[in-house]
Amino acid sequence: MALVAPEQYDFGRSAIDQVQAGVAMAKMYKNVQLWPSIFTAMEVIVNRKTPAHRDKGGCLAHYDLLVSAGTHKQAYMALRELGGQFSYNPGTVLVFAGKVFLHEVMDWEGGERLCIAHFMKDSVHDRLQIPRPTYPTQNTYMQLLT
Repeated sequence: MALVAPEQYDFGRSAIDQVQAGVAMAKMYKNVQLWPSIFTAMEVIVNRKTPAHRDKGGCLAHYDLLVSAGTHKQAYMALRELGGQFSYNPGTVLVFAGKVFLHEVMDWEGGERLCIAHFMKDSVHDRLQIPRPTYPTQNTYMQLLT
């Protein structure tokens, strides 16, 4: 995410650092120190169709990171507004604005299908007074090269 959406990465890292320090926590959980991600939430979807939806928890500028895993042989992620389907076989990682784009996985062929979805909860960032990221632009990526 540091390469795809650097500002989202920085804000996510800040949120996790604050949560691990106990900032704005009603209760401290012993495993919070083990959280491995800049994302404030993860979800594992196993052998389920994912009907067309937009994510509710993030802001418009937040990107989700979806990892396809399992033993299935063929699957497709449909992003209707982009007018296409993307291969979503095991080992595929997709990054897109899940609140903006209607997305779905309706079927797959052969074996078990897993999706590990990483996403931001805007309410966590609000509570920690972390601003929403701006959309990355060409200049965002050009600055990474210098």
